[in-house]
Amino acid sequence: MSNWPETNPPTSSAERKFTDGQKEAIRRQLDCILESPAFGTSKRSQQCLRYIVERTLEGDLDALKERCIAVEVFGRSPDYDSSADAVVRSRANELRKRLAQYHDLAGSSELVRIDLPPGSYVPEFHFHPEPPVGAAERPSPRVQRSRRAWFYVAGAALLVASGVWLGRWYFRRPVSMLEQFWAPVLQNPRPVLIVPGNPVGYLLSRRIHKQYDAGNSLEVESGPHVVHFGMASIPGADIIPCDDQWTGVADAITLGRLMEMFGRLGKACQIRFARDTTFADLRNSPNVLISAFTNRWNLDMGRSLRFSFEWRDYVKMISDKAPPGRSWYTQMDAVGHTQLDYALICRVFDTTTGEPIVMAGGSTQYGTQAASDFLTNNVYWERLTRQVPRDWLSRNLQVVISTKVIGNTPTSPEIVAVHCW
Repeated sequence: MSNWPETNPPTSSAERKFTDGQKEAIRRQLDCILESPAFGTSKRSQQCLRYIVERTLEGDLDALKERCIAVEVFGRSPDYDSSADAVVRSRANELRKRLAQYHDLAGSSELVRIDLPPGSYVPEFHFHPEPPVGAAERPSPRVQRSRRAWFYVAGAALLVASGVWLGRWYFRRPVSMLEQFWAPVLQNPRPVLIVPGNPVGYLLSRRIHKQYDAGNSLEVESGPHVVHFGMASIPGADIIPCDDQWTGVADAITLGRLMEMFGRLGKACQIRFARDTTFADLRNSPNVLISAFTNRWNLDMGRSLRFSFEWRDYVKMISDKAPPGRSWYTQMDAVGHTQLDYALICRVFDTTTGEPIVMAGGSTQYGTQAASDFLTNNVYWERLTRQVPRDWLSRNLQVVISTKVIGNTPTSPEIVAVHCW
């Protein structure tokens, strides 16, 4: 039902002229109508209503005949036959329904009401009566209720927005020291690149395999570069180095732990072995470099840091460049076993791109495995906070750890030295 007063009867648009102020008010109201939900889903209805309103304001009522509307709005040919094609009539009926929907929602808040009388394509405009003097100083109860309602809606919207913001902050903030260490990697939009090392393995040539397959014993050959295996000797040319097919057991364990952690935290990962990785790859994404002496990137990128890996006189060690020049090295027996190993964990930010780089590796496979335990277990990071400054989360960090080896299994890592800058 209309909320417009009875004292404001419709006036035929064909019988009057419009002032510039009235035209401006009508066009503003037309824009509001066309942007409303009642018209927002129908491009044709928008075009049709704008056409008939503009032609009416221009006084061109001849353009509001069915044939003209069909040609100008709906693209029909000049010989349009209204008896065969009722597109204008059906669209006019739809316009009346959409206008009724809009008026029901807008109520008396419209400055100008636009109607399309049945049987006519000439719209009518109803101007809202001017309020009496002093009315603006004393809003009606309806307006007061409307203002209070908008105030409550705005307040509720503000509370919801605040709740959403606080909820995002609460649920997205790092909830552990471990996640805070990994935060620069987790917050980066690009997938993290995990780069395990490539140890060198050795293959026997096809000639040697054929001899074994045939059940023949190896012939003893003399000359340089001959490797002795018991009673048999194999020339060096039959021993083929291969550096692109394997990764170490500790690297595989570390890779599995990191993949599980990043998957739990919703972080996408990519894997690329050290010998297949370029410097451009490292600069285009956050990355984790696994292993020490089998990963050339760990050796090269860590060489300028305070703690770094060194291979001195066939001894693998972690050296401290700052006074007093300490070093931590692993003593191994003849078959490669040790009872104590060391590892180095670094998180640095590239000075050019700002990309985070995490490096982790041990003097042997035991140290690398202990480093992976440290990288994925919050218990060790809680211990670390007692030895670093409060703002360590935004700074570069190096941690030297040790692990005792029982049998072939490394035990819980212990923090040996820390450097933060």
